[in-house]
Amino acid sequence: MPTSSARTRAATPRDMLMWAALGLLAIGQLVAFWMLCSQQVARAQTRDAAAPVQRVAMADCQRAMPRSTFYTCADRAHRD
Repeated sequence: MPTSSARTRAATPRDMLMWAALGLLAIGQLVAFWMLCSQQVARAQTRDAAAPVQRVAMADCQRAMPRSTFYTCADRAHRD
């Protein structure tokens, strides 16, 4: 009677197909994660680039209209 440690089994096509499917699933997950990270980085870079422009626009608005408030300048910027 063979023991469990002595048991060897040849890889069947079904086993190879299962491992291939799991490998493809893992690769698909990695690609999806990379795409998500790339999108988030692009959004953050866009946000970082827009912040100084918004500060300059607000400063120009408040310089052009001395008694303006933050909200009137922001409202004016959204209308333009």
